[in-house]
Amino acid sequence: MKISQETAKLVMNRDHYTCQMCGAERGKPHHDDHGRITRLRIGQIYNFKSGSNDSSYLRTLCTMCYDGAVTLTFTNPELVELLSNIRRAPQNDQLDVLKWAIQKFPKEAQEILNATEL
Repeated sequence: MKISQETAKLVMNRDHYTCQMCGAERGKPHHDDHGRITRLRIGQIYNFKSGSNDSSYLRTLCTMCYDGAVTLTFTNPELVELLSNIRRAPQNDQLDVLKWAIQKFPKEAQEILNATEL
């Protein structure tokens, strides 16, 4: 698969230079491979449209997840399923999800807070 540098930058920027499987961040120590700095690659999401280089079928992966994901097929959960799993989780886990989302999308989180009357 040949992906242009422009497309790779677009995908990594969209994914906030973070592995979409394990959450490892580019340039920081990898949490599963201590002592190694996280390096990122672009991987295809095969279950949607095999062989496509359209950015919506690409995701950012660290080298460890990329090597392990090459032979795996993933299905993205529907929003309702994802939300129901979060709702069933203990409050501390729900708060961890919220903290993760705010950290991953700080600009969007601030826009939502500014637009919402609490």
